[in-house]
Amino acid sequence: MRLFIVRHGKAEDRAAHHGADRDRRLTPRGVRQAEFLAHAVAPFMPQGGRAVVSPVERARQTGVILAGALGLNPDFDDRLSTSFGIEEALAVVGEARDAGTRSGSRSALLIIGHNPTLEELVWWLSPKGAQHSELRTGECVVFDLRGDLRRGCGEWVARLRLED
Repeated sequence: MRLFIVRHGKAEDRAAHHGADRDRRLTPRGVRQAEFLAHAVAPFMPQGGRAVVSPVERARQTGVILAGALGLNPDFDDRLSTSFGIEEALAVVGEARDAGTRSGSRSALLIIGHNPTLEELVWWLSPKGAQHSELRTGECVVFDLRGDLRRGCGEWVARLRLED
């Protein structure tokens, strides 16, 4: 299965936002990051992909832009929100992988969420011995998952981010 791990685009500053953290919206830069990823991810996306997105506003906005450009209808899943951790993110990945295995087709999953969970997921899937590295806002890491879903089962394909 091809897995795209995307951290939401740049969001409004916490100190300047007067509502709940989950309601912070993308900044203009965050919108540009999502639009960039929509074009950058397309060459790596096989047919029949699925998008699962955190319902938190900044991730939801990123998911709508990115999935829409790829012709996918995003599914919003609380397990990718800021309230959950790597175990729940792994459950989302495992369910998609199992569904692809049953269908017999090459599957792809695009997940959009938050740190620290997604940064931990990237490290967990990376080949053993890989350095723990930051997953920045508006960044996508692409893996091909090999064998069982276990520590180190991911093969790096690409790392994509708008640099401006």
